Amino acid sequence: MPSYKLTYFDARGTAEFARLVFKQAGQEFEDVRIPMDQWPGIKEEQPMKALPVLEIDGRKFCQSAAIVRYLGKKFGLMGSDEEEGLVVDELMEVFAEMVNKHLVGFKTEQDESKKVTVADLGIYYMMFKIREFMKRYDIDLLEGRTAISDHMARVEQLPNIAKWLKERPQTEF
Repeated sequence: MPSYKLTYFDARGTAEFARLVFKQAGQEFEDVRIPMDQWPGIKEEQPMKALPVLEIDGRKFCQSAAIVRYLGKKFGLMGSDEEEGLVVDELMEVFAEMVNKHLVGFKTEQDESKKVTVADLGIYYMMFKIREFMKRYDIDLLEGRTAISDHMARVEQLPNIAKWLKERPQTEF
């Protein structure tokens, strides 16, 4: 029986999906949680210099979706045959597409005459909140994510929002 070690930050994040698969399968695994202050010391040793990382008998693999699919196949959670597996993959891709289209890789409206929606404000609020939390661990959530950072900048430049950001009381979360 192979030994499994899943390494991620001391958070749920993108490793939580793999943890759920391990738990549902009843499979033992080492759940290694790295404090942020230790991350710089191990970053260079990781595939693609990123987490999560799954080690199988010492061999390292990365990319959370690939890890989850592997574990799903390994532990019989991808359907009873190839067609059911295709449906499972299809559903996972639908979800990934929704996240990428609407939360991560969304395209921003260039027409200034179109109204701002609560979705625009909600995305801004959630990303701001998550970004502020991750700053505690010296992680810039927006690094390399220009669609999100551009969206946040546009929301912050809306006249009423810009005014509020200057006037609101300075508080912790």
